[in-house]
This record gives sequence, C-alpha cells and structure tokens, in this order.
Amino acid sequence: MNLRDKRVVQVIALNPVIGELFGKAGLTQVATPTLILAGTADTLTPALSQQLRPFTQLPTPKYLITAIGGTHLSVGDPNLNQLLAQSDLVRERQGMAVEPLRQLVRGVSLAFIQQLTPNAKAYAPFLTPSYAQSLSTPDLPLRLSTNLPLGLLNLEAALR
Repeated sequence: MNLRDKRVVQVIALNPVIGELFGKAGLTQVATPTLILAGTADTLTPALSQQLRPFTQLPTPKYLITAIGGTHLSVGDPNLNQLLAQSDLVRERQGMAVEPLRQLVRGVSLAFIQQLTPNAKAYAPFLTPSYAQSLSTPDLPLRLSTNLPLGLLNLEAALR
C-alpha cells in the first residue's frame, strides 16, 4: 500500500502513536524528513514502543527530541490542557517546569521547517544536540538526536 502524498514535504509528530502501526519495518519506506518528540514519562504513548523503536526505522533526515521525564501533555499549551492534566489516572508535568521543553520544540520546529528554504544554514545551529542541552534542566533533561545509541536498542532487546 502506498500512502505517499507529494504535498507532504516534512512531518512533525509530537508524542505520536506509531508502534507497529505500519508493520515491523513500515517506516523504512518514509521518504519525508521527520521530527519526533518523545517524553520518557508519557503513559499514554510510551516512548520506547511508540517513538524510539519506530524512529530507528526512519531513513534520514530525521530528528528526535527526547524529554527525559516529559509527559504526554508537557509540550502542550498549559491553558488548554489544565483539565486534562488534573486527572488522577495520568500524572502530567506542566507549567513553568516544562517551559524549556516548549521553547525547544518551538526552536527546533522552526529550524526544521526552515531546512527547505534558503535560510537553512542560518537555522542549522538549532538542530544540534548543543541547542537542546542549552535548554535542558536538572529536572527535565532534554536531548536532540539524529540516531539512537546502539546500547539503548540492546537494552530493549534484553528486557524482552
């Protein structure tokens, strides 16, 4: 099945449900630059199965923002998500504690989009691990990667 739409030139997916939606190797056919956000404390879309493993299938160019301790609604508008964040079933991190994550997503998203324009070089510094590190806090470490360490995937296999 061909799901390609030539109008889609880039993809930004925040805490997506991917898993094995397209089969075990379904994302290997994606020919569109992709940016994914994963929160390691996301109980709605667990990072390992829904973002990290699928990210390894994507060909380049690809970027992964990882919020260590980030939850599903951490990146959302705090004014819109207040009621959802008050659930007793799912603990959400919001407010000023996750503002660095929202700032990182804004900066990286803009830089990612600009990569298809003549301004690509000017925005390239915002697509680096050091930019993510500059916004990282002890309570919410932030990472930006273009690939995952092999040790992470080996750890996952050992846990199965």
